[in-house]
Order: sequence, then C-alpha cells, then structure tokens
Amino acid sequence: MTFDRCIVQQDKSLIISTSARGKLLLFVYVLSIPVLTSCVLSLEWSCEIRDQCIIDRFDPRKISLGSLRSQLPTRLKFMHFRNFKGTSIGHSIFNHIEDTIANVQIRNSTVLRKIIIPGNVTIKQLTVVQTRLAWIHFQPNDVIEGIWITSSHLQQIPPSLKNLKNLEVIRLQYSYIQHLDLELLIDCRSLDTLDLMHNKIHTITSTLSDGQRRRLFLLDLSNNQLQTVNLEVLAPIGWFVYVDFSHNKINLLVGRFSGDDMRSIKLSNNRLKVLDFCQWEPVPRFTFIYFGSNELSHMPNCLERFATLTYIGFQSNKLNSVSMDVFGAMDNLTTLDLSSNEISRIAFHEDRHPKRLSRLILSKNKVECSHDNDMPFCPLEIEFKSRDKNSDWERNNNSLREQLTIVT
Repeated sequence: MTFDRCIVQQDKSLIISTSARGKLLLFVYVLSIPVLTSCVLSLEWSCEIRDQCIIDRFDPRKISLGSLRSQLPTRLKFMHFRNFKGTSIGHSIFNHIEDTIANVQIRNSTVLRKIIIPGNVTIKQLTVVQTRLAWIHFQPNDVIEGIWITSSHLQQIPPSLKNLKNLEVIRLQYSYIQHLDLELLIDCRSLDTLDLMHNKIHTITSTLSDGQRRRLFLLDLSNNQLQTVNLEVLAPIGWFVYVDFSHNKINLLVGRFSGDDMRSIKLSNNRLKVLDFCQWEPVPRFTFIYFGSNELSHMPNCLERFATLTYIGFQSNKLNSVSMDVFGAMDNLTTLDLSSNEISRIAFHEDRHPKRLSRLILSKNKVECSHDNDMPFCPLEIEFKSRDKNSDWERNNNSLREQLTIVT
C-alpha cells in the first residue's frame, strides 16, 4: 500500500544518513492494520561541494522543504533541485529558502508547469532548465538580478518581469516565445542583457524613442523566425553593444538607424539579397559585422560609412567580383572573409584600399570556366593596380602585399 502523502515527524520513522550524501526513507506505521504498511520516498541529496546542495527527486506532495531543511547544512549559497516531482513551485518552497542562498536552480523536471516567485525571496538568480514550464509569475522584488529559463514551454515573455526592479539579465532560451515588446527595457531599468535565442519570435514592437536611450550590453535574437526588421521603429536595438540576428529568415533590413555604442551586429544565416546602410548614422564604435550565409550578390550600399570596422565576414554568399575600393576608407580593417562565394576577380587600387588589411580569406571560391581549358574551375585573379608609372606600387614598393596574408 502506498500513501498519497507522507508526513515527516521527528521520531524513529525518519532515517537520515550521516554521510555527505543523504538518502531519506520514511516509514509510516498504521497500527490498526496487522500488516506493516510503508511509504518510501526515493529522495536523495548531496552537499559534497561547499555551500551547495543538490536535492534529487523532491516531491512536495510527500514531504515539505521545511521538514527537510533542518537536515541540510546551514548558510548555503546554492540550492539545486533536480527531477522535481511537483507540477508547481511557489511559497511552500521559496518560503523555506534561507537568506544566504543566492542561486536556485531547477533542472530536468519534466512535470513542472507553473512557478510563483514570492516578493520576499532573497535569491539573486533563478535558473530553470528542461521543464514543461508554461507560466511563471514574479511578485514585486528588488533583489533578483538574473532569470535564466531554457527548454521550457513558455509562449510569451512573462509580463511580471517588470516587477523585478533590479533585474540585469534575462535569458529565455529554447522555448516558444513569439513576440518581443521592447517596452520591457523601460520596465526593467537595470536590464543589461536580453537573450531570447532559439524561440519562435516573428515580430518585434516598440514605441520607445532615442530620447530614452541608455547603454545595454547584449541583445541575442538568433535562431528565431524574423523576416522583416524595420530599424526605424525599433530604436532600442541601437542601445545595445552586441546584437545578434543570425539564423533567422530575414530578407529585409530597412530604416534609419543610430547606434552610438554598438560594436557588433550579426546578420549571418539569413535570406538577405540586398543591404543598404545609407540611412544609418555613423556608428563610432563599430568593430565587427557578420553577413555570412546570405544571398548577397553585391556589396551593401554605403558600407564605407563604417570606417572603424576591424572585421567583416561575407563568407557563403553569391559575390562574384570585388573591388577593394569599397573598403578604401576603412583604415582599421584587418580581416576580410570572402570565402565560399563565386568570386573570380579581386582588384586593389593603390590610391584607395584598406591600409591595415592583413588577412584576406578567399578559400572555396569556385567559378566554372566559360572557355575550354584543362582545369574544372578558373583560377581566382588578384590584381594590384598602381596609381601611375612613378608610384610606389609600380616600383615594387607595395607595403600592402608585404603585410597581407591571402588564404586560398
């Protein structure tokens, strides 16, 4: 006979191991029945690492955390629930989390669907990984700084995140979120990192203006379902230092844009055929830009606006001929990746070329020859054109050639 609920009492029916690893066996005797009846819990815990405890197969229907808490070490900093057996977590759990615990993790708990975080909890970070979590609510709290939920069933960004006034990091990954409203950046005024990679996001909205600008660190929207991005109505994207739009379905990127703090944007693995940066304001700290694995057949318009770039990646596009004049104003450019295109010719001009370019990657550029010859593919032609007959390049004093490594 198995009981639906077991009650822990301070008597001999509770057997506790004195070693660092604990196993709880609970026996409830029913004296009115002549046959011995027991309720066995397969709960285990490990506190082998200093300041940390891992609690495995905790079932709130059979035991309370308050009863177990007295058996665990004091002044813990980290509590990890693994294979949690309840469908929900709320006050009955968090009210017994002592004040010293800064980090609570819940992992590999496939029955968990609902979480309520009380306002009086003092943890700084909550991590929830591999659950069926479909709903989570945060009561007003000034202590929590980080929320990390991955591999869940969430379909929207929890509206109650705005109740966490000192929240710095939001990571909601590998879930089913479909929409991002950038008003969240105003509601969470301490937010620094917004990571929504591997979701189903197809729309982004915002009513915020540049007048509300503040400096943020990371916006990661990689591996979503975005198709059109109008930067003109999404001003907050320019507030981030690092932006990742890679692995979406973007075929159109338009609009006026200002990004004073932006250093990197990833647009790789999309469906872009044309890019135009002529409406962009100067981006003074721009360092890296990634266009790899798109459908570009020509260089983006007004790319020369970004004179501070040190790396540009165009690998796996449909480029066939490149004049290095496009990069002539980029005196900081050191690496240019043009691999896996259809390029047959590269032209450098002495009076207009990237002065510090040290690495040019041209590998896997295969162009079928249009004329008869013994080679299946035509060789890639690299041409250095001197300014005039008296120029340094004409006199074999080509500093670019000396510093440049060409990878083929």
